[in-house]
Amino acid sequence: MQLDISISSANKFTFPIHYNHIVQGFVYSCFHKALSNFIHNNGFVFGSRTFKLFVFSRLIGEYQIDKSKGIITFGKKLNLMIASPIDEICHSLCNNLLNEPHLLLGTQQVIINKVDIQNPLIDSEKIKIMTRSPITVYSTLIRPNGKKYTCYFQPGEKDFINQINANLQKKFMAIHKREAPSGKINLSPLGYVKMNIIKYKGFIIKGYSGKFFMRGPTELLKIALDAGLGAKNSQGFGFITLL
Repeated sequence: MQLDISISSANKFTFPIHYNHIVQGFVYSCFHKALSNFIHNNGFVFGSRTFKLFVFSRLIGEYQIDKSKGIITFGKKLNLMIASPIDEICHSLCNNLLNEPHLLLGTQQVIINKVDIQNPLIDSEKIKIMTRSPITVYSTLIRPNGKKYTCYFQPGEKDFINQINANLQKKFMAIHKREAPSGKINLSPLGYVKMNIIKYKGFIIKGYSGKFFMRGPTELLKIALDAGLGAKNSQGFGFITLL
């Protein structure tokens, strides 16, 4: 399920250019307390992996960037999209967004004008998508001296699509408690793919945004739309929508 949230404020929205952590904090504040604690502290487990099972987009709206000050300024209205395959998460978000009069996005009090609920129907093994936040895929490797480093993969590389498939299968099993459907996801760019470099709490994360053709089992395509593609979804990476 995907939520498209229309947000406004009395003043223009101004954030650091790298604002993922601010939006993540806003999303957690929109859950009821017990659910927020569960997702943050426990999550949904498959084997040694834990998934938060929500994903959010970049802020959507007209903006200006001031690189000298390191800030991005939107108008008085913007949109944010949040998705999850877990109904309880979506219902909690809807209730709190529409009923809580004192929500803060960063330090700015906001008004929720509308929440559109979308539940994309996947009736084909072939879909076209666009990213609403960059897709990040990586491995943590060890250098000969024993130090760890992060290797990011890009669309077109074998490790990129292999890890996307493994990640979707694990998400499916964490949600449904049964084996994932057989078959692999394929992802092909439709035109230009942009590399994005995002700072998140002092760490550099590389991701890729653009339009893609996806093919694979419908159940895994649905997981991709509702839970995100790739890693770090709950930090604001991998949100996709149908073209």
